[in-house]
Amino acid sequence: MMTYKDTTLWKEAFNDKYGHIALRERLTNAFEIAHNNASFLLNKIRIDFPSLTIHDITHVDSLWQVASIIAGKDYQLNPLEGFILGCSFLIHDAALSYIAVGGKDSLRSTTEWKDFHSDYISKSDMTDEEKEYETDFRTIRYLHAKYAKDLCNQIFDRENGSTFYIIEDDELRKHLWQVIGDIAASHHWNMDKVKTLGNQIPALAGFPVDWRINPLKLACLLRCADAGHIDSGRAPDYLLKLLDINGVSRNHWEAQNKLSQIDIDTTNKFNVIIASNIAFSESDYAAWNVVYDAVMVLNNELIQSYEVLNNLPSPIPFQARRVSGAGSREELCKYVKTCGWFPCDANIHISNIEGVIKTLGGEKLYGKEKKVEYVVRELIQNARDAIVARKYLEEGFEGRIDVYIEEKDNNQWLIVKDNGIGMSMQTIKDYLLNFGKSFWASDLAKEENPGLASSGFKSVGQFGIGFYSIFMIASEVIVETRKYNESLNSNH
Repeated sequence: MMTYKDTTLWKEAFNDKYGHIALRERLTNAFEIAHNNASFLLNKIRIDFPSLTIHDITHVDSLWQVASIIAGKDYQLNPLEGFILGCSFLIHDAALSYIAVGGKDSLRSTTEWKDFHSDYISKSDMTDEEKEYETDFRTIRYLHAKYAKDLCNQIFDRENGSTFYIIEDDELRKHLWQVIGDIAASHHWNMDKVKTLGNQIPALAGFPVDWRINPLKLACLLRCADAGHIDSGRAPDYLLKLLDINGVSRNHWEAQNKLSQIDIDTTNKFNVIIASNIAFSESDYAAWNVVYDAVMVLNNELIQSYEVLNNLPSPIPFQARRVSGAGSREELCKYVKTCGWFPCDANIHISNIEGVIKTLGGEKLYGKEKKVEYVVRELIQNARDAIVARKYLEEGFEGRIDVYIEEKDNNQWLIVKDNGIGMSMQTIKDYLLNFGKSFWASDLAKEENPGLASSGFKSVGQFGIGFYSIFMIASEVIVETRKYNESLNSNH
């Protein structure tokens, strides 16, 4: 049976051409111990959250092969980079268990847990235990990449009373745990943040100078490999039959169970293929769409990684740059087969956005009379929500709303100012400019404002359309904002 040591990336990283056999053996021995120690943590995931697809050491080991396919057989990786990449593989998902986050009580004491739990408080069809478990699941999935950052510098207890670090070589752990943790955590970052990792860290003292480390390259390998490991190894037959899995989790298991491993497209070496070995029946349509979504994620990761790595002063792009069939559901159907039905891109779309806004956010909703009053009311409500939200987060805060008319260039401008919570660029793009989508109940609101959801804050705005009433009286709108806890130069 093939192991991670048979992959082209492992063979490249620890190739004899790098010389310094004692240093290479030190790294491979340290990795073997880390591999064994991480297995202990990874095995807990199946016990704590059995509905998750496979996240044990077999998933970690498979990342070497997936990364090898994506990078290409001649991709360069020196021994220090190989050790760091391997350790990042080991810990990137290792915090998906209670032991890795300090236990249930520790997890449930976090602000994030309390925010997610607020979504379940009013659900009468769930027991308190079910609400807590679902909150555990959502919180640990949300936080696991963040917790991964510190795993290599954390001491763990075994059942026999012994303790261990994942990396037991003191020097390697002391000098490398931070870069390993950053790379592991970065698989949940956006690409702009990944770029902050930089593309060069000099080799450790005592190692060859040309064993320099490129964190950006390693982070891209991890995120692409993780996105690309979608096959039956993540959802094996015996567990699919054994486990009682329902709902959305069942769709993920069925989706991956029918897939072969990732491969290079032999008709286009710059593409990879995700293909099924079992056709999806009509009853499997939800699982097929899970595959489609996963393919789109991988395709996006490949495109972004190519753009980043190819634009470095010394370009080092991966061989794989796209996924064959990712252009549409119809195209993907050539690779991920169906039986008795045919998927197509039949998404709801609106050709007259202006008309919808006028109908649902304008005169048809508010009437033709008292337009200015209605607009001012809606804008003041939005300002009120921003101020009250900040009051819940900042003790002693005093809010203020200013409303006035200003003459400028022979035009009259209605100005509404507040000193509330403010908006990030992502909030503007995903919510303010997304008609009918409310920010306050979103996961982004929880991410940007920890503690707000569980604080008792209730917004007046609920439907994400009040802002658009402004177009009843205005031909142009200017929005100037920044998050209240960001610097002045972050204005949008």
